[in-house]
Amino acid sequence: MIFTDEVRPESAVTPRALHAQGVRTVMLTGDHDEAARLIGGKVGIGEILSELSPDRKVQAIENLKDGGKVRVAMISDGVNDAPYIAPAYVGIAMGALGSDAALEQAEVILMNDRIENFLLARLLSIRAKSIITQNIIVTLGTVLVMVSAAFIYPVPLNPRRRRP
Repeated sequence: MIFTDEVRPESAVTPRALHAQGVRTVMLTGDHDEAARLIGGKVGIGEILSELSPDRKVQAIENLKDGGKVRVAMISDGVNDAPYIAPAYVGIAMGALGSDAALEQAEVILMNDRIENFLLARLLSIRAKSIITQNIIVTLGTVLVMVSAAFIYPVPLNPRRRRP
């Protein structure tokens, strides 16, 4: 007999959407392997690392980062998970039930504890990064045009005063 948590039907939406976007998903858990695989299979997690002690979870995150080559986002319910959120490139805590320590370590807090909202947060961050990049390009382009114009059409720093 295997005891597991109840899986909400909408929980499978997030891993499926992430896989469609080319994102690798890994579940880190201290649960027994059989229970972890059952839950992971229901929601469609790509890889499952089970029966991990707290130290092994931190080590697993470091291994996933591959020396900084891979950006790891750690999504957690926030209960006793501050040590696992901290080493991730981006820490995401489920805010309503999360511990204060986990909420302090997280860069993103999902306030209503619905994992599907991570997709919206990811989409918003991608869009914001695009807008910031566009703003930087337009700003630097404007500066370059103004500097170039100053060389072609010199602007006197001390204009001559008109005599009355």
